[in-house]
Amino acid sequence: AGTALSMNLLKEMLKTPTVIAVKNSSMPTQDIQLFKAEGVHQRGENGFVVFNGPDEQFVSGRAIGADGGIGGTYAVM
Repeated sequence: AGTALSMNLLKEMLKTPTVIAVKNSSMPTQDIQLFKAEGVHQRGENGFVVFNGPDEQFVSGRAIGADGGIGGTYAVM
């Protein structure tokens, strides 16, 4: 959609108990780490999942804390 997920929006989303995961599609890889930390803070260690989006950052996304990835190229692979 061309709009990155902000920390303020994530915090608002986490007020809804059925939100258990997000996909980070922004290019700053550190967003994954920030989103994961906030989710763990609010839901506990196993209560929140962050998926990596852009193909170009899959390896770095996983290294920094993404639980998995949803991307065009590696989905095909």
